[in-house]
Amino acid sequence: MKKFFAMLALLGAFFVTAQAADKNPEPETSDPNGQLKGHKAGQPARYVIWYDGTNWNVHMTSPKNDLHAFNATIEAVGGKFTTAQIVKTDNAPVQKFVTMGKMRVPVPPPPIYQQQSDLIGNKAATIFKFIRVTGQGGEVGIQFTANADTTLIKFSTQIDGKDHPDQIFIGATGAHPAKTTFTLPANPPKESKKKDSK
Repeated sequence: MKKFFAMLALLGAFFVTAQAADKNPEPETSDPNGQLKGHKAGQPARYVIWYDGTNWNVHMTSPKNDLHAFNATIEAVGGKFTTAQIVKTDNAPVQKFVTMGKMRVPVPPPPIYQQQSDLIGNKAATIFKFIRVTGQGGEVGIQFTANADTTLIKFSTQIDGKDHPDQIFIGATGAHPAKTTFTLPANPPKESKKKDSK
């Protein structure tokens, strides 16, 4: 955990983005419970965000013959993060070789992979940022939890430095947010409970 939040000084160097994020966006009404039905690695570039009852999950994937950089900022509004980790990393480029005479020489991975960063958070554990790259049908996932004081989880996401709200899928139904900066309840009630309370 200490290592996770020890790289605050690198934030500016890693994250010069064009996001014009709303400071206090209206909470999304989409239900974030459950993973998107039919989701699998290798689909068109997207964020898949869901709550599994314990953890928040953010997965990113790209098509087999394409590469995309996903940069995001996630904030625990009113509280702080208690855990945060990269949980799925089958996004490494497939090693390629070229033949030079009688030798097979490895080809360096595309430059886009040099943009990648680990999770970089502040000392207060209220916010973290990252850039991850997926391609060749791979997928990368982030998993995190927040303490009981946290009321909202604020997401600010981009793909290749641009806003694509239609490429963000929330919960089992895959709802899209109105903007790429949005908030969701930190401890969302399950759909069945919400119906019972009506």
